[in-house]
Amino acid sequence: MVFFNNPDWRMGKLLLCSFGAWPSQSYRTRRFLSISTIFIVQSIFVLEIIKLVTVWNSIEMVTECLPMLSLHIVANIKMSNCLINLKKIKVLLNHIESDYQSDLSKSEVRTLLQDRHFHKKIITVYVIYIYAIAGAFAAIPAITKLLDILVPLNESRPKQFFYQAEYFVNQDEFSTFIYIHGYLTLPFPMTICVAYDFLYSAYGHHVCSMFKITGDRLKNIDNISLAEGENFFKNSDQQDKIYKSLIECIKMQKLILSYIDCYERIFSISLFLVVGVNMFSLCFTSLQSLIIINQVSDAFSYMFYGFGELVHLFLLNYQGQNIINHSENFYNSAFQANWHNFSLKSKKLYILIIMRSSDFAAIRAGKLIVMSSSSFSSILKTSVSYLMVFNSFR
Repeated sequence: MVFFNNPDWRMGKLLLCSFGAWPSQSYRTRRFLSISTIFIVQSIFVLEIIKLVTVWNSIEMVTECLPMLSLHIVANIKMSNCLINLKKIKVLLNHIESDYQSDLSKSEVRTLLQDRHFHKKIITVYVIYIYAIAGAFAAIPAITKLLDILVPLNESRPKQFFYQAEYFVNQDEFSTFIYIHGYLTLPFPMTICVAYDFLYSAYGHHVCSMFKITGDRLKNIDNISLAEGENFFKNSDQQDKIYKSLIECIKMQKLILSYIDCYERIFSISLFLVVGVNMFSLCFTSLQSLIIINQVSDAFSYMFYGFGELVHLFLLNYQGQNIINHSENFYNSAFQANWHNFSLKSKKLYILIIMRSSDFAAIRAGKLIVMSSSSFSSILKTSVSYLMVFNSFR
């Protein structure tokens, strides 16, 4: 997979390689990295669950535990999905590589490259923002320690931990070791999450590019016919060219739909779980912000974290909406050619294209939730409703 060493894929490849989820890695390397990552993530995840169980009777403490716990639940879901579906991921990666090596024209390859560059810009901003959130949370305990040194008080400031975990020791006494453990584990769930999102988004953008290219081919058939004039349609050789072009379009359409089917099978279940966890996490993060609203710095940290969850949900639904839009555009492109001037056998092929494209492609989470802008707004409304309910219990 030398193709994926290009600058637009290099970041995603490195992120996936970091926990053994890149198909071209050797078996031993994948096994070592995946087992190491699983051990590190679970080393904090288990302690967070124990802490949640011990404070279950206090809604304030439960609310404080859930935001970071949800991050590790999402990281486990995404990591499991990438490792379990490694063979399917390799199939899709090979498909992307083969599209660039197929008999596409220079303008069509240019379309793929432009969309790929655009995706890199979007995902780079997203990755920087996610790591900025991690940095903001990691800075809170460090700032407290630094203030104790630079601006000491008569008594030590309360220790602040960015994980609510049960270590079965006096946390004030062993705070240094807890901080070290926290800082060592923090990069792993963030890396897993952004690697999964990169893969999900990159696949979606490639699908959209192929829809655009196939739609343009249908338009080009129309452009050729207009250039040739009316006698063009009486020329059997030219009609054969149209027929062959339509066959190619049908093949490309079939490949795109099979690609979407495989794409959905890889991400469907994990998307459903991630969306569900993120919806409740967004609710509890907002609730925690309301509880500590008087503690300005902490409240802003949770608001920053909540906005990150919002951006995450938006990215997942944006990509689904993007596929729907390009599928609809392809359907509209099918009607822009002068199909009524085609030969009878070409018209029959054209009917197949129309019938297939009339059912717009979409990515479904758990085969229940269509990833789209309307789903994003519905998730937000549901989160706000739960927030109002839980806030009334305070």
